[in-house]
Amino acid sequence: MLRRGSWDIPCAGHFPWHRRLTWTAQRDGDGPRCFAISSTRRSPARPLANPVIAKPLQNSLLGWLLQAIDHPYREALDGSVRSWGPRTVRRGVDTIEAFPQWPLTTAGLAADAGMNVRVLQQCWRRHRDVTPMSYLRGVRLACAHRDLEEHAPGETTVSATAFNWGLARPARFTTRYTRRYGLPPHQTLRGAAYA
Repeated sequence: MLRRGSWDIPCAGHFPWHRRLTWTAQRDGDGPRCFAISSTRRSPARPLANPVIAKPLQNSLLGWLLQAIDHPYREALDGSVRSWGPRTVRRGVDTIEAFPQWPLTTAGLAADAGMNVRVLQQCWRRHRDVTPMSYLRGVRLACAHRDLEEHAPGETTVSATAFNWGLARPARFTTRYTRRYGLPPHQTLRGAAYA
């Protein structure tokens, strides 16, 4: 069974990328439903045009939806899970550090480790005291810092660099960057003479 639909989401000041989200739901026999959510408007200036931003958003929306609605697999989601050791977390760290430019998701890292999302998040919290996506944001922030140091002001902008690394909100990027590196990103881009 294949169903399609769409939601018209009004533009709000803090969500400039919202236009129309299209969803598709498919059920194969008695198996779980698969949802695909995409924006009908894509342009380089829009965050959903960047797969590094869009793929994790899609997976988050799917996770929230599965936690919010009743379905036959609800007990499996809410049940207790077996814990894993630090080797599993190390595999995720290696993947994140090797491929920070990929649209990595918690679900993808969990599949790579051979476990479900809840177990992966519990392992990361126990062994790293951080979630996988927080760690990924930190790695991407370091990559953005490196890019800002390597480029001249005319070659790129702070917003473009943040967007390229999947950091879609420039104000949040600036806040995290300043907290971590002690100076705003535009000063890093302009060079040491302006710091």
